Amino acid sequence: MSRLRCIAGAVAVTILLTAASDARPLVVPFDFSRHEVGLNVRVHGTPLYMFLDTGVTPSAIDPARAKSLGLKIDFAGGGEGSGAGDAQHVMAYPTSIDDLVIGGRHFGAVEALTADQKAISGAYGRPVDGTLGHSFLAGKVVLIDYAARTLTISDSEADMASQRAVCRSAWNTPLKSFKGDIIPIVDLGIGKAVLPASIDTGSDGTVELFKRALDEPSVKAALVEAGTTRETGARGGYTAKVYKLNAPIRLGPFVLPAGERVTLNSDAGSAETRLVNIGDRLLAEIHVKLLLDYRGNRIAFLGDCAR
Repeated sequence: MSRLRCIAGAVAVTILLTAASDARPLVVPFDFSRHEVGLNVRVHGTPLYMFLDTGVTPSAIDPARAKSLGLKIDFAGGGEGSGAGDAQHVMAYPTSIDDLVIGGRHFGAVEALTADQKAISGAYGRPVDGTLGHSFLAGKVVLIDYAARTLTISDSEADMASQRAVCRSAWNTPLKSFKGDIIPIVDLGIGKAVLPASIDTGSDGTVELFKRALDEPSVKAALVEAGTTRETGARGGYTAKVYKLNAPIRLGPFVLPAGERVTLNSDAGSAETRLVNIGDRLLAEIHVKLLLDYRGNRIAFLGDCAR
């Protein structure tokens, strides 16, 4: 199972974010036992388990959980949710995750959509209450340390200086996306090809190729079929082809040798949007810390870091 994502982007929602009252960097542990950034949070004092996902906008919460917490749901403003999976119809409704608390710090209200988490919870192996997406990340600087299993949240990139100082190598690139989306896009090398790739912290996979990535001769030649796998997205389960990639993967100066397991997305993708999706497992395997500066619109991949 890979790529657990709960995207609900069909409903237009204004993103409103209440800033944390404490400006000091917050460092909290996260659960990486299933190669997802899983966070223990509280809403109205109730413990919840949520993913941190750079590919979701705005954020998402299970509708049953939202009702039990007394969150206001705008049933008149609903629409069809988007995301991976075979389900014919998935409805999403605007709401607000009020009184969000992480690591004892209050973050106020976060704009969200209701999105059923039953399929994701079943595939993940434990109840998942929702996802903190772009409406939470916007205006923040976050550092995901996969080796230490910690998430640092700050209002200033300068607060990350000590984290940078212990790393001997870094790759800095603009934090940008393509028109109509918010997921970060970077250049990823696969063999001789360089392809636009999304950084998806809502995916527990390594590399997911979109169909048009196979138009690159060196990429197609490096793929060896290795069966199929069953994956789960916001719209339920779906089947994806699996390949062994006989080519190295390069993320800036960081390289993984040939032999990675990759999957093929049913969407075509494009050179103007993305041809690859990068998940948490690849970032962990390549031994980098991921620094996302949503204030300064920069991404940094930090490697060779002292503990």
